[in-house]
Amino acid sequence: MGVDSVEFHIWQKGHAEECDKNFDGASGAMEMHTALIMWRRSIKLGFKASEAHSCLYIRGRKGRKLFIVLYFDDGLIAVTDQQDSEILIKKLKTKFKISVQDVSCLLGLEIEHHKHNSITICQKGYTRKILKCFRFEECKPVATPMLKGCRLQNSETKNSYFPYRQAIGALMYRKGGTRPDLAYSVGFLSRSLESPSAEDIVRLKRVFRYIAGTVVYGITYHATETKRCASLL
Repeated sequence: MGVDSVEFHIWQKGHAEECDKNFDGASGAMEMHTALIMWRRSIKLGFKASEAHSCLYIRGRKGRKLFIVLYFDDGLIAVTDQQDSEILIKKLKTKFKISVQDVSCLLGLEIEHHKHNSITICQKGYTRKILKCFRFEECKPVATPMLKGCRLQNSETKNSYFPYRQAIGALMYRKGGTRPDLAYSVGFLSRSLESPSAEDIVRLKRVFRYIAGTVVYGITYHATETKRCASLL
């Protein structure tokens, strides 16, 4: 089954990998809200917005399902029948200016397609960028993100030489995307955002040393049924 991609030409503001720029959350939210309104008014193909997430649209007919996920000028389509995707693309082209290409990266998530109906989603590029941003690209890797028996310690002295909050934010996106093995350590250290101790900073640096040695880690999904999903961006 072929893999295609759709590009929606809506202006996108900001890039997650730029360490020296702050994303304007309010402005970005308004742009997304406007884009979603455009879609709701324009698409009359039987899709309904998911209650789980307003960026997800779903259509189901006779056991065949279509999914559209939107984020500014990026979109991802998954179908259980390749013919449905071809028909959908033709209809979308009558309403929007789109381009179709193989999907390999979406919002920093790298998608690798394998034989036997499996895909791997990882964030190698994003990981290398945050390692460079926080100057850990040449660090010595460690085998675990956290040592056993760590406890939070209150401290009135805040270390201003290490961007603790920004580092936690970068790791949050990493663990939420494809690295559940970082969930506990990042969640634990995020409790000290207001006033991290010297020990907290040492522990956070250990997490960076851990991901430096596990850059290629990701999540692989295997199909459990004969029907496959064709991903389109």
